[in-house]
Amino acid sequence: MAAFTYEAINAQGLESSGIIHAPDTTAATEQLQARGLLARSLAERAASGEGGARTTFKKVKPKSLQIFARQLATMIEAGVSVVAALVTLEEQTDDEYLREVVAEVRSDVEAGMVLSRALARHPKVFNRLFVAMVEAGESSGTLDTVLDRVAMQIEKETQIKRRVKGAMIYPAVVLSFASLVLIFMLLFIVPVFEKVFSDLGGELPTPTKLVVAASDLLRAYWFIIFPALIGVGFGLRKLKRTESGRQNWDRFKLKIPMKIGDVVQKVALARFSRTLSTLVSAGVDIIQALEITGTTAGNWVIEQSLVGVRTRVHE
Repeated sequence: MAAFTYEAINAQGLESSGIIHAPDTTAATEQLQARGLLARSLAERAASGEGGARTTFKKVKPKSLQIFARQLATMIEAGVSVVAALVTLEEQTDDEYLREVVAEVRSDVEAGMVLSRALARHPKVFNRLFVAMVEAGESSGTLDTVLDRVAMQIEKETQIKRRVKGAMIYPAVVLSFASLVLIFMLLFIVPVFEKVFSDLGGELPTPTKLVVAASDLLRAYWFIIFPALIGVGFGLRKLKRTESGRQNWDRFKLKIPMKIGDVVQKVALARFSRTLSTLVSAGVDIIQALEITGTTAGNWVIEQSLVGVRTRVHE
């Protein structure tokens, strides 16, 4: 389905512009006419690269998704149809990527698809929790209430992430500063003491010899060591994206000392409790709720534990 930018005018003479998704220009013109708009200009957007086209690297910010869910809930509660609400959100959304996705969702709903299924076609924007909540709201006739709960869930999730990041700033700064001090001492301070000890003569203790050896190694091969450390960092980051790497990394996070592992575990359990509560209160079946919660726990170890819980509940 192609994307078209348009400029149009309605029956009252008011101008509007935006993006519309359709198979071709004829279908795009018909969609505009169905909205009561007369197209003044209609141009197909570039498929990639140019023209601000969508790429696989774009993401929707949680704040934008929260606003989308809350505004959609408000309009549906006020009696606005889903299609009309999506049209309004498509025109008012500041996030260009989200605007394109909403346009595709609106097009699917206009074609007769239910909202939950239309959202499910965009898993990079609307996760399984979002889709399951909307599906439950459609089944129970409480779509506005469920969407408001989704917005609250996103807001709480964002707040927790912000608090955790804030709590981790101090240890990260201390560790970084300590590393810089250690490198400075090995490069500049230890050589001075080494010369002093050498002039005095005598046998150096084994710990001191190890420090001196580390200093000599760093000064002699710094141009190899520093790039190697950067390479290791990038390698670990890439490894974490693999299934086995993620499993090992998630196990390691739970065992980090200085209470960091405990914080990781508590955050994951809090996310599990909140997500499960939100799903069950929306009317999602407990088995499906446990399955969805397991995929959103954020830690592989806890996810596997939840798989066992779901199996036992199912039995």
